[in-house]
Amino acid sequence: MHRNGASGTGGHGSMARPPADRGSQDQAATTCLYGLQYIRESWQALVREAEGARTGDDPEHVHRMRVASRRLRAAMPVFKSCFPRKKYRLWQEEIKSITASLGEARDLDVQVAFIGEYLGRHGYDCPEGGRPAPGACPPDIAALLRDLRQKRRSVQPAVEAVAVSLGEGGALHGFGMALANPRPGTRGRDKPGKLARKAQKTISSRAAGLLAYDPAVYDPDAVTRHHEMRIAAKRLRYTLEIFNRLSGGALKTAIRRIRAIQDVLGQVHDCDVWIGYLPAFMPSQEPGPAGDPSIPVRDPAAIPALLEDRARERDRLYRVFVEMWDRLKDDRFFETLEEAVRHLPEMPGR
Repeated sequence: MHRNGASGTGGHGSMARPPADRGSQDQAATTCLYGLQYIRESWQALVREAEGARTGDDPEHVHRMRVASRRLRAAMPVFKSCFPRKKYRLWQEEIKSITASLGEARDLDVQVAFIGEYLGRHGYDCPEGGRPAPGACPPDIAALLRDLRQKRRSVQPAVEAVAVSLGEGGALHGFGMALANPRPGTRGRDKPGKLARKAQKTISSRAAGLLAYDPAVYDPDAVTRHHEMRIAAKRLRYTLEIFNRLSGGALKTAIRRIRAIQDVLGQVHDCDVWIGYLPAFMPSQEPGPAGDPSIPVRDPAAIPALLEDRARERDRLYRVFVEMWDRLKDDRFFETLEEAVRHLPEMPGR
């Protein structure tokens, strides 16, 4: 009944070899079944957070939803052949749009949370919607916080639209249905070992992409390159996560170390954003590009102090990043990773 294993050697007929026959059938669709399972789990994580993100009660819903969308975007190109040709591009673009919509909201959530933490660290109290006691909240930072909160409220409709797109009749409803009933056809059938080869090729490519930024590591002013390097680290991390089950968990340590690089670069980037953003709120005698006349400045030292705080933190984080990167290279991390992926099994659990 099956092409592979229908006849044996050494005097064994097909009826004497059902396990091998079944293995051939499993391997025929291993790549798509493996990939669609991972994608389905990421999709379920995305949908699970949609209602919480829509209500806006807890910013962590948006964060987890955005991470799930990024995992989907990382995995879909790897398993592109497992999707209907005409639908793949549409679904990929929709998920990319979700990441962008959630990204703006998430960035503002992080900024609002940081200002709250910064004020608390300095003994200030700036309640939302209330009038602080005299001296309890620097007016210019309070105005900055109000501005950020207003921007966050303005992007909430886009977050709500994302939740709608995931529901029945939404742009991605068919995507969810396809994942719920995976049927890899001839495009999804492959020769034994293809999944392992795909993992090796994809991981090696992502690792090389990250290593290409090595010269920028030692330039503290390479702001754009550091941001790009963070994206490259994120791509490698998500790719390692995709194939960790295939490795039997052997990639777990590599995932942890790359995530640490990604996290510190993310914190560096947050500081860079503040350093570029805060000068617009600096005290200014004349309205113009150096200051926002809509903000009443009564404590001219508060915004400069916040800017200096972010610049100092950026310097500290940059040094931590360089130390972490040097440690990776000293430990021959990339060579060890290359060797590990060369010995991945052909199928999960083997």
